[in-house]
Amino acid sequence: MLGKIRIGHQILLSVIIASIGFVIIATNLFHMGRQVDAATAAARLGREVGSDAAGFQELMLQVRRSEKDFLLRSDKTYADRNLAQVAEARAGLAALSGKASPLGDGKIMTAIDEIGRPLGAYQAAFSKLAATRIAMGLTQDEGLEGDLRKKVHDLEGAFNSLQDKDQTIRVLMLRRYEKDFMLRRDDASLDKHSKMMPEFLAAIAAAPIDETRKVQLAELANGYGASFKAWSAAARELQADQKAVSEAYAALEPLVTTVTKVAADLGRTLEASAETTRSTSNRLAYLTIVLAMLTATGFALVVWRYVSSSLARIEGWMGRLSAGDYNARSSDTVARNEIGSMARALADFAGKLAEADQLRREAAEAEARRRRERAEEMRALMAAFDSNVGEIVATVSSAAQELQAAAGTLTDTATNTSTRSTGVARATEVIAAQVQAVAAASEELSASIGEIGRGISQSHDISTQAVGEAREAASTVGDLATTAEKIGEVIQLIDSIASQTNLLALNATIEAARAGEAGRGFAIVAAEVKNLAGQTSQATSQISDQVTRIQVATSNTVEAIRRVSEIIDRVNAIGSSIASAIEEQAVTTREISSRIHDVAAETGRTSASIGDVLMAAEETSGAATQVLASSGDLSQQAANLSLRVRHFISNLAAA
Repeated sequence: MLGKIRIGHQILLSVIIASIGFVIIATNLFHMGRQVDAATAAARLGREVGSDAAGFQELMLQVRRSEKDFLLRSDKTYADRNLAQVAEARAGLAALSGKASPLGDGKIMTAIDEIGRPLGAYQAAFSKLAATRIAMGLTQDEGLEGDLRKKVHDLEGAFNSLQDKDQTIRVLMLRRYEKDFMLRRDDASLDKHSKMMPEFLAAIAAAPIDETRKVQLAELANGYGASFKAWSAAARELQADQKAVSEAYAALEPLVTTVTKVAADLGRTLEASAETTRSTSNRLAYLTIVLAMLTATGFALVVWRYVSSSLARIEGWMGRLSAGDYNARSSDTVARNEIGSMARALADFAGKLAEADQLRREAAEAEARRRRERAEEMRALMAAFDSNVGEIVATVSSAAQELQAAAGTLTDTATNTSTRSTGVARATEVIAAQVQAVAAASEELSASIGEIGRGISQSHDISTQAVGEAREAASTVGDLATTAEKIGEVIQLIDSIASQTNLLALNATIEAARAGEAGRGFAIVAAEVKNLAGQTSQATSQISDQVTRIQVATSNTVEAIRRVSEIIDRVNAIGSSIASAIEEQAVTTREISSRIHDVAAETGRTSASIGDVLMAAEETSGAATQVLASSGDLSQQAANLSLRVRHFISNLAAA
């Protein structure tokens, strides 16, 4: 599967997988953060609602305290404070309802709504209570109590002035019933006071005083009775108002407690929910990070295993190629990525190495065969040349010696030409025959030298062909070097990819470091990717070393072929020198042949003119002297020819 994907794309895919993991992690963290924020905000709002509910409960206690302070201290300030606190409580209740509404808890909203009506009832009841109590009088000189006190003082003063013991007792009894009612608020005391008032008025009417005084006392008594009746009615109403206030607060108090308890429970529930949300979010975040790390790490390990195993196989293959196993192959050639390209290039390189090795072996075998054939031909030519030239030289030397002997004889007998003309004629015939033999031998020597020249020319042609084949081998090895350079370029591309991967891993490590604790896992993945890039760089360095060795071996092969070409060129030069020497020998041989023909002609003329020998004894003696000199030259030329032939044979054998 990975063989169909380029290594750069594999590394990019690893980065994309890691990036997708980070995006998923960031998205989850964002959504979970929003959930945690919402839960935290709800918990905070729940705490605020609970705190406000507790504050509302405390405020209601302050309301109750203001109520009690007003009743105990009869100070209107406390009544005003109570009403202000109730108004504050109503505003706080509305604010509490508005704050609790976003929580969506029906229980707390129901509890808050249930407080409104009892709180209004309490406010109305206390307002009526405060009005009644103020009407009764907050001090002894105010309201109904102040009026009653004044009426009582007027009544007591009037009756004290009468000095009537019975009337004074009746006034005291009325005051007793009055005090009893004020203290006990019982109907019996009020009834007794009401029943005694007619008796008290009747006693005033029956008293032995003038009518004006009676009317005055009756008015005072009626005023007192009316004032007490108004005060007692207000007291009864105040008692009822107190009961209404107590009942209203009694109905309100459990609702306030319920709101406080429900708000506290809601706050705790929201706190627990927020904590659960945070725990769940953390677990999901850790799970997402672990899954992303496992996915990215797993894919990176798969890529690392594929690349390292592929490079290890290619490295082993190159080692076998370096050892001379050109038939080794690898399954990585089917891959469609850089590994496949390297494997196919290496396969082509191995094929060309095998072809070059086969050509080298064939060239070596052909060269050895040509050398053997050429050596055999040279040995045969040298043997034939040595035999032929030796015979010719021996013949020429023998002929020269005979010619010298004949010349000596001719000289010795020149003076006796007349008497020995017959012997001279026979000697002349012998000389002519020998000269003809020497001429024939010279022609054979010239023919042998021509054969040697043609052999040398053929050897030169073979050497030239060997030079051409060596140059073709050098060209093939040059192609091999070019292929090695292409492999080097591929390796450089892999090394560049490894360097870019290392740079990406470094950037990823930096970004992971910036991310802090959340990026620690990705930093480990980036370190593994960086380690993989370093191993890839090391593998490419090893491959580059092997390719460099191949290039060095190729250069050595080219140099060896060049030296072989130079040796063959030197052999051609030596062959050319030998050909020149053979040409010189041919010229010398032709000169010898020409001179021998001249001698034959002279001998013929001598034979033809034997009759004139007698008349030209002196000329014959001179000619004999000339022949003797020529025969010396011929002997010298024959010696030179023998020396040159031996030199030629030794040089040819050395070549």
